[in-house]
Amino acid sequence: MRAIRQALITGVVLAALAACGSSSGDGRDGGSTHGTVSGTVRAADGTGVPGCPVVPKLIEGDVGVPEKSIVTKEDGSYTWTLPPGTYDFTVVCETERDPAVPDEYGGLKANASKVKVASGEMRTLDFDLS
Repeated sequence: MRAIRQALITGVVLAALAACGSSSGDGRDGGSTHGTVSGTVRAADGTGVPGCPVVPKLIEGDVGVPEKSIVTKEDGSYTWTLPPGTYDFTVVCETERDPAVPDEYGGLKANASKVKVASGEMRTLDFDLS
C-alpha cells in the first residue's frame, strides 16, 4: 500500500511540475528537456480503470525512466513526464498486486509500441483494456 501511495504522489508531483512548465535544469522535473505523455486506461465499456500501473520501457534514447510505473487515478487517468526517446508502454491491471483495481478489471492488459516522446511535447496515449 505504501508503494501505491508513493507512486500516486510521485505522479501528482510530476504532473504539477509538467503543468507549470518549470525546470531546474536537472532533467527530471517536467521542464523543456522532457515530454509529457498522459491519457486514460479504459475498460471495454469506456469506464476509466483505477489502480493500473502504466509502465514505459525505453527502447531508444539516452536517458532511462526514473520511476518504474505510475498507477492510474480513480478516473483511470495518468500522466508521465519522460526524457525524450522511444518507448514501449504496458498496462496490466492485477487485483492481487493492487487492491485499488476493481475485481472485474483484474487481469486486463494493453500495450503500445514504439511511442516517440520529444522534448517539450505533450502527447495523449489512451489504453483500451482487453
